Amino acid sequence: MVTEGENFIIQRKVTVYILGFLFAFMVVDVLSIATEKTRQNLTPDFLHIFVMEGTAIIALALSLPIISYINQRFPLDIVRIKTALWIHTTSSIVVAAFVIILMIAFRSLYFGDAYSFGSNWFQEVVYEYRKILLFYAGSVVFYTLGLQLYNAQQELIAATQEAKETQRITLKTNGRTVFVYGRDILWMKSGMNYLDIKTSSNQYLVRGTLKDMETCLDETGGNFARVHRSYIVNLDEIQDIQSDGEGGLNLTMTDNQDIPCSRKYRSILKA
Repeated sequence: MVTEGENFIIQRKVTVYILGFLFAFMVVDVLSIATEKTRQNLTPDFLHIFVMEGTAIIALALSLPIISYINQRFPLDIVRIKTALWIHTTSSIVVAAFVIILMIAFRSLYFGDAYSFGSNWFQEVVYEYRKILLFYAGSVVFYTLGLQLYNAQQELIAATQEAKETQRITLKTNGRTVFVYGRDILWMKSGMNYLDIKTSSNQYLVRGTLKDMETCLDETGGNFARVHRSYIVNLDEIQDIQSDGEGGLNLTMTDNQDIPCSRKYRSILKA
């Protein structure tokens, strides 16, 4: 469970990344508009372009604390997805109004009476809202992914510590939690975001990556090695090793499962 303090730190870090993206976008946008003016045989007014685009970026940046707060209060999770979507849709309208008002205020402050938002306010507001909605949705996704990444890192740290203390790993499969000692694992194979794990008595399909599992296995005290981009094996459970004729090896495990060992990893094995 993420504490309030940890959540604040995560949101702050993600905000910094979003601000960096906004700045990069502004630079590219200003240069693109200037280039388009040049193609039209017009002299680009960089200051005018910068003020027009910069005020929009500043207004969006100032809306981030609002988006971050709403996302903390109503995160996008399966349990409350309908409520969260309704809240975020409503919030996007509020944020859009905030951004548009700030944008108009900044531009009016600089250009004075020479600035006009447009002859058709409704059309201009809809046009701006579409862009702000995209920014709002992207920010929520980034905040959500940041939290999920942090949770995944914490889970890996906890799992690694448990493996070190108990010499076993925790597997969540089919709604069950299974504890498996490292020494009982024969081999494991990755497929997309899932792992097929074979033990001396069972076989489990769990979500995860070989990289994370390799970290945990190293702490169980078992004799494991990566022998292929998709396989990790218990070296003590190899029954036979044969050349595959192409620089790699074929490993036969004690359960008679054949495992490929690519050329990249064959030096690990003493054939």
